[in-house]
Amino acid sequence: MLRIICKRCGSFRFQIFFKGSQIICDSRRYFSKWLKEYKERFLERRHNPFCENSIQRILERDKLNKVDWKLIYYDVSSSHVSDLFAFFTSFLLIFLAYSSYEHYNYIRGLSFRHSNFQRLLDDAEELGVFIVLPLSIFALIVPVMIRSQNRRILRIYQYIKNPEQFTIYFKRGAIKLLWEPTKDLTQHVSSTGILRHFVGNVSINGKYFLLDHNSFRANNYYSYMLGYTKVPPP
Repeated sequence: MLRIICKRCGSFRFQIFFKGSQIICDSRRYFSKWLKEYKERFLERRHNPFCENSIQRILERDKLNKVDWKLIYYDVSSSHVSDLFAFFTSFLLIFLAYSSYEHYNYIRGLSFRHSNFQRLLDDAEELGVFIVLPLSIFALIVPVMIRSQNRRILRIYQYIKNPEQFTIYFKRGAIKLLWEPTKDLTQHVSSTGILRHFVGNVSINGKYFLLDHNSFRANNYYSYMLGYTKVPPP
């Protein structure tokens, strides 16, 4: 039996049993605990996104100083979707890499090492030309989802010493970009309804993004950023 321990905190992660030529991974306890913690943090951020614990974790994650920066905007749902999307993208890349390896062995006349791949091949052969339909739907939906997610602003920080300076976090694939605009933010009102998810509703230095006004700490931060008022929030 092999036990995996976290080096940082010393807590138990998961264990692997060796049974003959088989390897059995017992990770249910760890993942159930992880899911419970993730759910608790999500609910905490969902109901009170600007609580002290949530802000402290986000500042550490973004590597910003609490003394200099103030979190004024936090889109909780989009931030979690962004993290999950990055996780599933990594998982998909690993799956595609291993599938390519299995397919290479299959071309060489070797059998699949896992029966699931043989099952997938049998299902694809049974569908025949109709396999193009689900693949086409997948190829259309994924880029649309990526484009919509890339338009979303995840977090906005305001520089305490200079209220006109902001730091904006958004997604570009699996990479977060840090941007400090020097020009005013102007609202882009030409896109409404579902179209705004793909075009954006806010123009920042000529680039369009999707901003949720309900994700601001308070309405006065929203009004000040978009130029509706010249009085900075306290």
